[in-house]
Amino acid sequence: MKYKLSDLLPIITETLSGGREFTLSVTGTSMLPLLIEKRDSVSIKQPEFPLKKGDLPLYRRADGSFVLHRVVGFDDGGYIMSGDNQIIAEHGISQDMIIGVVSKIERNGRHISVKSPLYRLYVSLWTALFKVRYPLRRLRKSAKNTDEQAKSPILKPKPCVTYLISLIRCAINGDEPPSVPEDVDLKDVFKLALAHKVANIAAYSVIELENISPEIKNAFKTELFKVVQRRASQEEQLKKIEESLQAQGIKYCVLKGNEIAKYYTFPDMRFSLDIDIYVEPKEVPRAEEIMQGLGYVQEGQKNTKDVAFTKKPNLTVEIHFDLNFETDLTHDYFAELLRRLKPVDGNDCKFRMTDEDLFIYTLGHTAHHFLVAGTGIRSIIDDYILREKLLPSCDADYVNNQLRSAGLLSFSERISELGDYWFKNGTQSDIVNGLEKYVIESGVFGTESFFFENSAVPQSTMGGSRAGYVLERIFPSYILMTALFPVLRRMPVLLPFFWFVRWFKILKNTRRISGEIAKIASVDEEKVKDRSALFKNMGFK
Repeated sequence: MKYKLSDLLPIITETLSGGREFTLSVTGTSMLPLLIEKRDSVSIKQPEFPLKKGDLPLYRRADGSFVLHRVVGFDDGGYIMSGDNQIIAEHGISQDMIIGVVSKIERNGRHISVKSPLYRLYVSLWTALFKVRYPLRRLRKSAKNTDEQAKSPILKPKPCVTYLISLIRCAINGDEPPSVPEDVDLKDVFKLALAHKVANIAAYSVIELENISPEIKNAFKTELFKVVQRRASQEEQLKKIEESLQAQGIKYCVLKGNEIAKYYTFPDMRFSLDIDIYVEPKEVPRAEEIMQGLGYVQEGQKNTKDVAFTKKPNLTVEIHFDLNFETDLTHDYFAELLRRLKPVDGNDCKFRMTDEDLFIYTLGHTAHHFLVAGTGIRSIIDDYILREKLLPSCDADYVNNQLRSAGLLSFSERISELGDYWFKNGTQSDIVNGLEKYVIESGVFGTESFFFENSAVPQSTMGGSRAGYVLERIFPSYILMTALFPVLRRMPVLLPFFWFVRWFKILKNTRRISGEIAKIASVDEEKVKDRSALFKNMGFK
């Protein structure tokens, strides 16, 4: 028989007040990597006030929920708490909300006292690094798409780029495609299209071409058929998920690619890596149960905005409870999303974004990737399509005011200029040329090298590239660290510990590291300078 913790509270209180301890099994993932559900349990004792930084209390929130989180600081309202696997601090936890505090941990029959040297070392490191759990720079949170990132910039001859863009332009505008220029190798065009996940769009034009290799034509056709098949599978699964959400009375909103695809001439032109659905934060547990009931398996750990689920062979669904990371420029605006959602066809559960919000959200998502590691051709196509098909129905003044408030108005204008240049024979300029080069070299989700370069840009503006570079060397990015310590791909919360491991290795080989620092520093200075200029041209100061 299972008991609710609220039912056990009188027993727990009586036990603790009598000087005894009460044992609780660990549930949830908020205290990873220290505490693992179904493996560990904790002994709770009566608290001694005031609590100290690093203590691990059990407390009850105002909404009645019970939480086991660590003290990471203090404020006027009481204690500041956070789970070891979280990056968001919870303020205002008062003394009267505290039920007890952990005295020891039981793991596989072994007891670990909170007074043990190893545990105290863990706590001191974890609390000291709390402020840098969320990546040291605002762009560091890009792990979601690292598997889709190229290692280095995507480089192809300019004629190859120009011809691919012309194929896409004809496909989305319904025009007849031009013949293949003599200085263009269609194999290079195909490789570039694959790198940007736009081969399915270009296929609509390639199919119309004459006198080209059947092998190349079939290669493009195959990519189109793959997307058609994937979209059919996604639509079938989305229907089942929506039916389940509605049956449970859960309000939801479908996001991103599935909504953007509706504005393309053919929805199959728009490749979507996954299905994105927003639910209210309080409904996440029930949504997770629905996904598991439909045969999905949770992928990795829940982050600060979504939890991902996968299903073989190639289905991925992200259940969002926040639309952006805290550092994204549109985060504050979409914190008020719920009050702006509109019901779909009178449905009590299914909602949609306003046209204005869909445009702002898509542009903000593009800006996120642009700043983190780069953004590819597909995002420029999305922007162009929405400006042509969606934006005319929007309140232009409202959209511009919100973009201005988020610091994205200039970015919006520059992205629009590139889209017009590519797909409407718009004006070419130095800024457009620089943006085009960056987008082409980015690939679909950016590149690892761009990630490193972009990460350095904010620091160079906060006190010089030397200081930024030194900090980069002390706290390497998640991507670099996973290359050094592959276990981080499965347990990213161990990143701070492996920083210390790396420091120890550096101390053992200072001569080699000194040479590495000198070599990379000479390159980074120019890269940071060039990238800073690009960001400034895009409106990012």
